[in-house]
Amino acid sequence: MRQQPDIWIGAAALTLCGFLGGAAAGQAPAGGPVTEAPSQAVSDEKKNLPEVTIEAQRRSIERQAHSFVYDITDRVDDIDSLARWGRPICPLVAGITVEQGEAVLTRLSQIAIAAKAPLAPQHCKPNFEVVVTSDPDGLLKTWRHHDRFMFGRIPPPNGEEPIRQFIHSTRPIRVWYNADLTGNAGETTGDAAYALAGNFEGSPAVSVTNNPRMSQSALLMLTSVIVVVDGRRVKGYTVGQLADYIGLIGMAQVNLNFDPSTAPSILRLFAASSSPGDRPDGLSPWDRAFLKGLYTTNQGSKWQRGQIVNRVVKELAP
Repeated sequence: MRQQPDIWIGAAALTLCGFLGGAAAGQAPAGGPVTEAPSQAVSDEKKNLPEVTIEAQRRSIERQAHSFVYDITDRVDDIDSLARWGRPICPLVAGITVEQGEAVLTRLSQIAIAAKAPLAPQHCKPNFEVVVTSDPDGLLKTWRHHDRFMFGRIPPPNGEEPIRQFIHSTRPIRVWYNADLTGNAGETTGDAAYALAGNFEGSPAVSVTNNPRMSQSALLMLTSVIVVVDGRRVKGYTVGQLADYIGLIGMAQVNLNFDPSTAPSILRLFAASSSPGDRPDGLSPWDRAFLKGLYTTNQGSKWQRGQIVNRVVKELAP
């Protein structure tokens, strides 16, 4: 499980060739439909829009962006920074065909580069592990038996309940985040300085307990992410859809319980209210702007969420 194969993807020891329904092996991942550049007439029409119309559109996007960013991130105790990767990301995919795995890895790399997230060279130790299986609960129990530290420190600071929830989750795609707390200067805290809490379903978060000042300047860094795909529940979805969904939840600590109707997002993929015809093809402009904002804003700022909102508005508003 931990070994790094020559082709940078996990051996298909858990191969489920048909888990993607009609998706073709080696299919290029979808990143949203490709559109032609707007014609000069359309551009001129936008330029001639009354200022009051442009301002109204911008105000609407600002309100929507504020709800989207604050809902998708939620708040992690008293930590002002949002969790993101500080060390280079090294993805590994197992449980599918080689062609499908290469397509997923390619897409994850593209998402990381576009967001300006750190990406490791090809030969690296995996820390972003994606596994597809028809028996997620059994796989995770066996995995933990062989890797006692896959869920972080032993014994778990917050008890076994977050781990139990993750192992027995009914989500088509479940995610577990391991994170470290650091100071603005990069210093790490000792075990006595923080405790892990289960604010997100199956996702430990860091809570400062003995240094109030540090709760304002502490940085939450992802150290490893585990994504488990239930092959029985994702039939009918394409490689591109799943890769983009995994890319978003794996590069940001996302609140999967938020209302996906807040804004167009790949997070609508498994929403109960989404019919097959309404499923997004891939990351939306809102998703891409959010990820880019997460990795280009000041992580130590108390107003990081507001800065990300500004980034989203800048990318999307007229």
